Amino acid sequence: LDTVYGYVRVTEGFSVFIPNAFTPNGDNHNPGFGAYCMGIDKYDLYIFDRWGLEIWSCSESGSNLSWDVPDLEGMPSACRWDGNVKGEPIQADVYVWKAEVTDVFGKFHSYIGRVSLGR
Repeated sequence: LDTVYGYVRVTEGFSVFIPNAFTPNGDNHNPGFGAYCMGIDKYDLYIFDRWGLEIWSCSESGSNLSWDVPDLEGMPSACRWDGNVKGEPIQADVYVWKAEVTDVFGKFHSYIGRVSLGR
């Protein structure tokens, strides 16, 4: 038999999940598009059309709650695209997004992908 003692240091975590589809059709299931994040300090989200023109963007900074707990939503929840451009619904299509995130450790992360907008 043997025994080992030591200290474990638990630090804040960092995680980003970005879905690939949403349906802003009024049924309250997947009504907006944005990232679900944990452990971030700054968050920027950009949406582009098929020609590469920016049609929507959002930027937030501040504290972030773990995984955007319902009714206690944190910073990234403020950046949710509702499928509208200048207040008007746009057509169902595939759009390109870019998310730039600075984590709680000061490290910059950039993500690019596609999202399907269904009506």
